[in-house]
Parts: sequence; structure tokens; C-alpha cells
Amino acid sequence: MVKPTQSGSLCVRLSRQLAKRVQKRTRARCVRALYAWMVYRTDTRMATHTRAGFQMPTQFEYGYDSLSALSPYLDTHSIDSALLVTDQRLEATGIIDTVIEQLVQTNIDISIFKDVTTEPTFDIARRAVDRVEAEDVEVVIGLGGGSVLDTAKTASIVSQAPKSLTELLGFQTIPNPGLPLVLIPTTAGTGSEVSNGAVLTDNQEGYKHVLIDDHLFADLSIVDPALTESLPSPVAASTGADALTHAIEAYVTTERTPMTDMLCLDAIERIGDGYLPAVTANERDARYKMSLAASHAGMAFTNAGLGAVHALTYPVGMQFHLGHGLVNGLLLPYVMQYNVTQVPERYSDIGDAIGAFESPPETAIDAGYQTVEYVHSLLEAAGLPTAIKTVVDAPNPDFEEFSDIALEYSTHNIENNPRQLGKTRMIAIFEAAFEGDLQMVP
Repeated sequence: MVKPTQSGSLCVRLSRQLAKRVQKRTRARCVRALYAWMVYRTDTRMATHTRAGFQMPTQFEYGYDSLSALSPYLDTHSIDSALLVTDQRLEATGIIDTVIEQLVQTNIDISIFKDVTTEPTFDIARRAVDRVEAEDVEVVIGLGGGSVLDTAKTASIVSQAPKSLTELLGFQTIPNPGLPLVLIPTTAGTGSEVSNGAVLTDNQEGYKHVLIDDHLFADLSIVDPALTESLPSPVAASTGADALTHAIEAYVTTERTPMTDMLCLDAIERIGDGYLPAVTANERDARYKMSLAASHAGMAFTNAGLGAVHALTYPVGMQFHLGHGLVNGLLLPYVMQYNVTQVPERYSDIGDAIGAFESPPETAIDAGYQTVEYVHSLLEAAGLPTAIKTVVDAPNPDFEEFSDIALEYSTHNIENNPRQLGKTRMIAIFEAAFEGDLQMVP
């Protein structure tokens, strides 16, 4: 195994490699797409697919000035009223006013719901549903991070459903379409704008629950990098880690396909180029790369699923009240370290895409461990914690309980993980992440 490099020297290495990548691309993206297909054809560890589908929103607009697609969409569909779901943090940035200007051009009636908080609850979602019904709007527009977008999805669906919110929880339980839905992310990480899921927290129990259904896909997704330029560095770091986790997990999941492989490798390469410049310098080109990477990773995991990182993130975030992206970034290297021996060639691909190698590794397993080391240090260079104990005041967490929660509420993610994961090994990964020691991973 390769031991983690000292962070100072690695930061220099990261900067040097990033500069080289900006000056000259090592591969054209069309080659990436072909390579992903070749990997699929030759990778005997992948589940054999005689048939594979791919789903995404009806319309996907991206790039600078893509927000201008909003007014034509509303005009084309003769929409007269809208509920804008957002949060209070965005008021100070001027982003809400920018979107309202677009809405005013269409002469529609606008109502605003801005009560969404981080990790939205059933109660917040129900209040949004009540606003939809009270205002009798024709479209729901979500403007914000993943929490806002998930709330908008829920409001669109539940307001039109013959069942209550709690009756719709789970997988493919929604009987009919909701109101037309437009999703506009202001972060680059969750991928919610292109996914068919929403995550809400039960106010009473404190547990998170999911709605996953094809009716949750947006009718229009608008990914305009300009809307992410006001992100504080810590938020850019944690949401970027979320996107990276999505791309890496979807690339190694047991449900991966050629289509998701292409999206994952593209997202990982863009993140390798854009993550640190977006976090530390707010560079325009980096914001573009991160925004598109987040959406590509979202499309990938929507179709290929996720893995053990998301299973383990669930109890850590819930028990310690930590943000989803931050916990994903914290746990990602430890789960990667656990999975390397099962899919070393896959992690070698990831390392190649993200720019982990100064020279070709001798073997796939060496490449895999170097990739883990690089990702670990990349996240550290972005300012994210690399040990649970540094961000919580809990000297002796009950990781057995954490494992029970993960096994009960996130079974689907554990089943998708490339290497089988039982309770004993899960506890060991938690312990390694708590101490910040990759070498403790079994």
C-alpha cells in the first residue's frame, strides 16, 4: 500500500500537475468516451447487461447564459403562474432577483417560498406543498442547492398526488406526474437537478428518507455556472466533494453501464481540472467545469446507483449534524481504500482521469492505491477535514449503532458497492475515518 504523502509537498505536486493539464490535454474527450466503451467490453467484473436504459430530465440547458432559456420555456408552455422555491441565503447574492427578472419578462404571477433550510424536513416540504395548493400555481421552480431542489420536487409531486407525503416515500411509489418542474442549481455538487430522487428528514425520528421515482425528473434543468460564482470556498469544497463522490461511486458500482461510464470519466476529469481553482480562486472556467461535472455525475448515479460512501455518510451526517457533501468527502478515501482490491483497474481509470499519476504505475493495484492517496490529498488541499474526530466532539462514537443504521436505511447502496461490506468491516472503516488513518482500513 502507498502511504499518504505529506500535505505540503502534495499541494505543490497538485498545483504542478494541474498547470500541466491546463496547458495541454492528455486526451481528447472523444477518446475518453471510446475508452469507456472499451473498458466496458473487456471488464469481466461488470454485471452483464443484455439491456440497459438511461433516463434524464426532459430538457437540459447548461453553460453561461443558459438561464435565458427559462422565459422561452414558460412562454412555450403558456404558463401564467409560478412558485419559486428557494432559501434566504440567496437573497443577499442577488441571484433571486436575477431569476425574477426572467420571470417578469413572461408576465406571470410569481409567488416565493424561501423557508428551505439545509437538510430539509417533512414539515418544510409540507409547507411548500401548502403554498402550491394555496396559490394554485402552474409550475414549480427550484432555485438553490440540493436541499432546495429536493423540496421543489416534493412540492411539485405531493401537491398533485392522491396520497400523503409519507405514503409516497420509497422507490417508484408515485402514481401520477406532478406540476411542471424547473430546477436551477446554485451549487455544483448534488446533481439533484438531473436526478429522479429527493431526500427529506423526518422531524420526529430524525432519520432521512428518500423519494425515488421517475416522476421526480425535472421538465427543464438549467445549469448556469454564473449562479455558482457567489459560493463561499467551504461550500464550493464540500459540494465539489459531493460531485466527485457521485462520479467515483457510479463508476465502480455493480450497476454501471457504458453510458454511465462515459459520464463518470468526463466528470472526474473535469473535477480534476476545476476543483481546486473553483474552491481557491473562483475561476470562471473552473466553475463551468464543476457545474457540468456535477450534472454529469448526477446523470450517472441516477442510472448506475451509488455505493458504500453514501451508506456510511447517512448515519455520520445524521448523528453529528454535518453537511452531506462534507461527510461524503471525508469518507470517500476510506471507502475507496476498502474497494481497491476488488476493482483495481477501475480505480486506475479514475486516477488517470483525475490526473493522479506523474508516471505510469507498475500495476493496476499500485495505480489504485495511488489514486486513493491523490483523492485524499486533493480533498485535504481544498480545506476539507480528513478525520471525523477533527469535526465532532465525541471521543467514543458508537460505530456499531452507525453500522446498524446504515444497514437498515441504506441497503441499496451497500448492495451496489463493488466489494461486499458487512457490519464488522463497516465498523473498521468508520474507525479508520474517525482517526484519519487509511492504513486502518481492512
